[in-house]
Amino acid sequence: MKPCPPLTHIMLPDPDLKDKVIGLVDGRPLTHAQIVRQVQAWHDAFLAQSGDTVAMYFDDVAAFIPALFGAWHAGKVVVLLADRQPATLLRVAAMADLWVGSLEGSVTPCEPGPGKTSSSMTPLSPTHTKLTLFTSGSTGEPEAILKRLQQLDAEVRTLQDAFGRELDQEEPAHVYSSVSHQHIYGLLFHVLWPLAAGHPIVCERFQYPEELVARISGAASAVLVSSPALLTRLPHHLDWSSVKRALRAVFSAGSALEPEDSRDCRALLGISPTEVLGSSETGGIAWRRIDNGHAWTPFSCVQWRSDRGLLLVRSPYLPVPTSWYTTADRVVAVAHANTEGPRQFLLQGRADRLVKIADKRVSLSAIERVLKSCPEVEDARVVALPQKQGSDTLRVAAGVQLSEAGWSRLAAEGRRSMSAHLTHLLKPHVVAVALPRRWRYVETLPVNAQGKITFQALQTLFKPWLPDLTWDHCDETTARAKLFISAELLAFDGHFPDAPVLPGVVQLHWVQHYARARFTLPNHFLRMEALKFQDPILPGRIVDLRMTWSAEKGTLSFRFESQTGPHSSGRLVYGVPT
Repeated sequence: MKPCPPLTHIMLPDPDLKDKVIGLVDGRPLTHAQIVRQVQAWHDAFLAQSGDTVAMYFDDVAAFIPALFGAWHAGKVVVLLADRQPATLLRVAAMADLWVGSLEGSVTPCEPGPGKTSSSMTPLSPTHTKLTLFTSGSTGEPEAILKRLQQLDAEVRTLQDAFGRELDQEEPAHVYSSVSHQHIYGLLFHVLWPLAAGHPIVCERFQYPEELVARISGAASAVLVSSPALLTRLPHHLDWSSVKRALRAVFSAGSALEPEDSRDCRALLGISPTEVLGSSETGGIAWRRIDNGHAWTPFSCVQWRSDRGLLLVRSPYLPVPTSWYTTADRVVAVAHANTEGPRQFLLQGRADRLVKIADKRVSLSAIERVLKSCPEVEDARVVALPQKQGSDTLRVAAGVQLSEAGWSRLAAEGRRSMSAHLTHLLKPHVVAVALPRRWRYVETLPVNAQGKITFQALQTLFKPWLPDLTWDHCDETTARAKLFISAELLAFDGHFPDAPVLPGVVQLHWVQHYARARFTLPNHFLRMEALKFQDPILPGRIVDLRMTWSAEKGTLSFRFESQTGPHSSGRLVYGVPT
């Protein structure tokens, strides 16, 4: 097994590597020399900019790599945005001097120019080269985590030591990914480790199993970097034979796979997933394959112990390698014969999923386990939310991904009956104050780019932007729908606390949203006409929305009304801007 060069040197000019294939873009090779020229272009652009901190977001890995290393070589601290949501941009705005990538006001690279060399770039400093990224926000608001290059380099060397033999064969393995490089898992497994170990990066990220089959089918050898969200929904009807022949390894991180899901993956892919346990704060902690049992094996440089059932770790990935870091994972040691002590552990759930409701300690994980045991439930997540805005009193809310049997029951009996049924099944296992008071039934639970179900995404299930709706009539020019205006809609937050009213601008957004779902509207909105707001729309109302589209005039007429009479009306005009 070949050792990895340090990350400090991998993006420097090297005549021996100039033709080495670093990545594949739409099947076309991207060489080391091409990447290094782009790194130099970004390096020069960043040197021309004042400020020390660069906020970075790229969908494209091929564009991300040179921007990242160009910023580092220019001495900038890089902040990786997990997404481009307004809340994320607001969170990062206070710490960023520059914006790069798919962001408004982005810096662009300089033109490399003929004969341009990278002689001004020297090896990166392992201690002064820094990266800030964010936790996934699985249990609360995302937190910023600072990493130095020496920590990332230690992780890459550990991964090569643990798994390099599987990948280092006669031909380098092409690395495919379904996860974002803007998070620590994707950054390490899809970018930094392949760059250091010499495995070409397939730059297009795929989201669906069908894409996976189509892309890997022609590969001689492949590595798959994925998430439980994808691996648990691999369709059996696809032809996996070519994928089986190519795959050398499958990696999964974010949450533990159920044993039956790992066995399904082995049957379809020909190889069991290697599950990796870790976090943005700790880096990689341990790994396992279901072939070898349920226990987790710590990485070679990770020390661990249990304190009152909680997992503590110490490793070179941490800011202070000699200090113990207390995780939120509950573990129990697995003792083996002929060893000085336990080297493996079993996970027992997370301590940070314990909440206090009416002075009772409640395990949200335990509620989820009971729900997932029901034949009507495919998956479930529960959260503890304030009873009302500004309240300190918590109530449990459940987001439920229904099975086929569950959807049949919901269609036959309705939401109230389904909620009563699941509550009845929970009662023997859950104290009364912890029974879910709010339920949402969905086809799939919301996940982020890493395939993780986050606290913020779950919150949106219970603070939706759009109301529940049923269509009464639809054709090419007219549409009618009934909207239930729930008090839980996000639009009522702060508008107004003592007398909530649905804002007029929200009504206009809804009209445009629903109209685009039913009619073929031009891309450009021009103006509003005859706009009237006659009677406020209050929570709890059932409101009729009527829309009429005239393609000839480019006008969309709308009207909101209820039993009390008209609420608002107007015309939106679309066309080609002059």
